[in-house]
Amino acid sequence: MTIENTSIGLRAQDIQTCLQKVGLRGLAAGKLDVTRLVGMAERLAIHIRGKEVLQNDEVLQAMAGHLGIDSLILPRVLDVLEEVGFIQRRGDQIYDRVPYFTNIYEPMGEFWQASNPSEIEQVSVQLLDDLAKSPVPEDEIRSTYSITGQDFDLVKRLGETGSYLRSYRSPTDDTDVLYSPVFWDENPEALFEMLTRYPAEEIAEAIASVRAYQGYPMVNLKKPRPSRKDLIILEAMDRGILPTPSVTSTAGKRHFVFTPYSGGIVLTAQEKAILDKARAILACVRYGQHYAQVTRIRDPLLIINALEDRKRLGSHSEIRQQYFILWEKGIARFSQDTEHSNRYWLHVIDNEENMKALRLARDMLTVGEAITERGLDPRVRAILFSGTYDEPLTALAERRQEMSLSRTDFTALLDRIIDGVREGF
Repeated sequence: MTIENTSIGLRAQDIQTCLQKVGLRGLAAGKLDVTRLVGMAERLAIHIRGKEVLQNDEVLQAMAGHLGIDSLILPRVLDVLEEVGFIQRRGDQIYDRVPYFTNIYEPMGEFWQASNPSEIEQVSVQLLDDLAKSPVPEDEIRSTYSITGQDFDLVKRLGETGSYLRSYRSPTDDTDVLYSPVFWDENPEALFEMLTRYPAEEIAEAIASVRAYQGYPMVNLKKPRPSRKDLIILEAMDRGILPTPSVTSTAGKRHFVFTPYSGGIVLTAQEKAILDKARAILACVRYGQHYAQVTRIRDPLLIINALEDRKRLGSHSEIRQQYFILWEKGIARFSQDTEHSNRYWLHVIDNEENMKALRLARDMLTVGEAITERGLDPRVRAILFSGTYDEPLTALAERRQEMSLSRTDFTALLDRIIDGVREGF
């Protein structure tokens, strides 16, 4: 597999979250066990982080249950977390060792690799990561992976059942295009239209460049002879596929390109507002990095860390112009330097939403997508941190969606049963 451990960890969490309420049976049973286990461990780690000491009791079980981890599988999930060093157990007490400022997905991806994932899992994870970059015609995908047609059909149906994979029939050439609504749920038709103009691998390469450098400076694309990759990025921006906030300061108005994915399966209105703020923060920092007239930013990460830790920047003559959109979005305010009238201080408005936006901006800068609070559900986390969990005795178990057997699956399963019976004689 040509995929980094961090990406494996991220995609495992995506798959487990999407399949949380799906019961796999028939040929699908057991095919994604390693991936779902890793995804469960990652989600539990995010929710227990910061608790320091917790009890392995009904409160933990209740919280885990909301993450799709029932009491039967919870001990195995805790085993995984202890094996990667994220917890330490002493009797019924569990000590939190989940790191705050390092990437938890890299060691989880390494654990996945060492756990002998099935061929179905390997293709599922690789396929989802490929579709994160761009939709791809199904014929191209099938020819890429060394997997039987029947097994690929199962991979596809698993993705469709979990809603992390969908197909689209192109009206221009009547071909099937696979895409992931986790990454391309908004305006996917515009991306499909681009597939009629450029090969899928070229679109994927162009979008990967933006993902690797979130806040990609648009002015760099305005060359006399732009490359083919630059033309693809420009068209994707014009079609509204790639979000492009602008910043105006001493060097004029500049645009910065981002990929649409935030690291969450479903974005609420509040989460979208946080994502919008995070892009604005990083766009302002990128402006200082590439276009500042007085002092260029050498390390954008130092600036974002300063905004989060010290809650201020400056004083500087370019601050009020360069970071003006942060004032517009309620992220920061300015104060004039009492000794230098042409300079200003920037002060971060310290509230939960702005702090989340700063952490997300840091994630986009360092990894390309959300990792620090990825998949965190404050309501579920509150079950553990409040120490109590009350639920009416009349509450019904949450209904699970069952993955139905197709005729092909049923026939293949029946053939295997018959073969097994024959071998017994």
